[in-house]
Amino acid sequence: MLPICPHLTGNLHRDVQTNRLIGRCAILALGLSLATWPDKVIGWTRQSMAYVTSSNGISVIDTRENKVVDLIPGPSLPTAVAPNGKYVYAFGPSTSDLVFNISVIDAKNDEVVATIPLDVTLVSTGVSLNISSSAIAVTPNGKHLYVTTGLCSSVDRGCETPESVWYALWVINTATNKVVSASPGKGLVQGIVFSPNGKTAYFANWDSDVVVPQVLVYESGSAGPTITLPTYGEDNAITITPDGKHVYVPYVLYNGTPDFPEIVTVIDTATDTVGRTVVVEPASSANTIDGIAMSPDGRYAYVSNLGSNSVSVLDTATNTIVKTVSVGTSPGGVAVTPDGAYVYVSNQGSNSVSVIDTASGKVVATIPVATPSAISIIPPSCG
Repeated sequence: MLPICPHLTGNLHRDVQTNRLIGRCAILALGLSLATWPDKVIGWTRQSMAYVTSSNGISVIDTRENKVVDLIPGPSLPTAVAPNGKYVYAFGPSTSDLVFNISVIDAKNDEVVATIPLDVTLVSTGVSLNISSSAIAVTPNGKHLYVTTGLCSSVDRGCETPESVWYALWVINTATNKVVSASPGKGLVQGIVFSPNGKTAYFANWDSDVVVPQVLVYESGSAGPTITLPTYGEDNAITITPDGKHVYVPYVLYNGTPDFPEIVTVIDTATDTVGRTVVVEPASSANTIDGIAMSPDGRYAYVSNLGSNSVSVLDTATNTIVKTVSVGTSPGGVAVTPDGAYVYVSNQGSNSVSVIDTASGKVVATIPVATPSAISIIPPSCG
């Protein structure tokens, strides 16, 4: 068992040659803890780090060495990283179904520096919270954090089946780490992306009462139009081109045919309408698609295929699939490094993360991680 560190500074030292923090202990802070192994790096250099949600918490991968260097035990829920690379935002610890918390982690040393309470009393009609919705994202300017949680709403069947139909949206000021607004919404929100100026947010939403995939549009934190996607299906992932002109949403289309195709719908953000539908795979053995990520230059979208154990490469200029790369079993979360050189894919069924070289289209590394799911990659410079 690793010793507990009562004081961080007394158990870490900085290697003057590598500028890394070296530690021999576990840090317990506000319900999230950092576990390391003797003489392992726990603070970063200027290399991108991948945060992979796993059954053990958050596994932190050094993308240069492609090794897990840190482990932050906590809920198996997504994380978000600040655009400047200074902070990571994670769910937990939750004190009850009335108050959830978001932990703010300093990326230099993985220390939890603040906890933001999400109190259900701030939400009109709110009765209790749950994890049926668990999206989290930071605005491009880094000033606000958007979080969704599941919500038991007093207006819906006396909260008999709250997890199926409601979410709460929390908007947090990252300078003060305070909730500035909290509002209820209908459905399950599992993905959030922003326009380049951060004023418009797009939510991947599925409402079991209407059984159609949707994209909800929020303007400056307030609900706007709802974009209905081709029926039927459950959308759990979403991405946007760097110029903000198109939103890509993958899901399995239940269209009444014997074979259910995997598709990606392409939304024109100027009109908030579906402009194109791309067939990723003509027949799917999976129920959902859990991962999509955009390359930094916007040329390609990478889509995980849960049923065929692969990642499809979608050319956004032609909206066609140009390559399919075999990965591990049951791929889910997908993320691209800031330089666009590598794609990281969580393989839930084979307890691993695949690393794809985007130039060659081949897997160049496989990293053991217990039941991985969502992936976030922090920029290389923490400032």
